[in-house]
Amino acid sequence: MASEFADYMSGSYTAAVRITRCRSYIAYLTALSDGPTNLNSDSHSVSYDRLGQLAAANANLIRLESDPRAMNNGGVSRGVFGRF
Repeated sequence: MASEFADYMSGSYTAAVRITRCRSYIAYLTALSDGPTNLNSDSHSVSYDRLGQLAAANANLIRLESDPRAMNNGGVSRGVFGRF
């Protein structure tokens, strides 16, 4: 089952929404990563796909958080006016 947050890198979202959706996707993968994702009937083939997805999502989160467009929350803007 695919998560509803897996499209967090879509271009239709703002930078802040991408970060929020990426964090939700990481939480979803973390909740599911307590065991193997695919255990075949022979009990010898195990797949840990979610761990790779989790690592990729964490790397994307770091990249998204370092984006200057996402750094406008809580910022201070100062204007300087000269006297004539």
